[in-house]
Amino acid sequence: MIKPKAMRFAILVLAALFTMTPLAAGEALDIEEATAAVNGIFAAVFSTAAAQVNSPPVSLDGVTVERELVDEQGRPAAMVTYLRSDVASMAERLRNPVYSGMSLFQRLALAASSRFSPLTRMAVGAVDALGWQQGDAILDGTIVFSAESAPTSFFDAIVSITIRHDWASVDFDVDVSIVVSGNAFSSPVAIEGRLSAIGDNSQEAIVLTTEKMTCNNLPIHMEPMVFTIG
Repeated sequence: MIKPKAMRFAILVLAALFTMTPLAAGEALDIEEATAAVNGIFAAVFSTAAAQVNSPPVSLDGVTVERELVDEQGRPAAMVTYLRSDVASMAERLRNPVYSGMSLFQRLALAASSRFSPLTRMAVGAVDALGWQQGDAILDGTIVFSAESAPTSFFDAIVSITIRHDWASVDFDVDVSIVVSGNAFSSPVAIEGRLSAIGDNSQEAIVLTTEKMTCNNLPIHMEPMVFTIG
């Protein structure tokens, strides 16, 4: 096992910098494909965050974001739904955002601004580093962010830490239920589970810990990850 590591958002999804091990002895699990699936989900979340915090937001094909929801425990929540969402296409859309109801000059100006924003650069870089083409990784499923109070999602957390530098405001659960399929996978990979994200002002970082996680219904373990931006 490796110890928790501090790393930039830009690289954490690129090289499987976590330990993933099956907990059920004797069960077959393709660790390489499971790792690729998790990396793809992280890259998609960063792409979705970059698209959402952009002004105006960038539309990603097959991605729906619902805010101001309430989870089963009555806590404020936000949900991202992926429906046949192509991971490689997300980077292409962030590079060339589509805005409706604007002049050509306005679209070009906004596209340039989005392309060079730090979060957009990191999201595009995360997807590109996976080396996938369109059709290689398709996401179906949901990710739900819930918390006792705002911010209630990864998107709000990005704003909180990048603008207000308030890492301690980050304290939420992340429920993942995603199936990853496509040309890069021999068969669909189902990732389900819950993670907790807690911010720390002293470290200027977010600690992401797996509470429970399965891959194709087999329990797996992932080491905690420490995220920072800089």
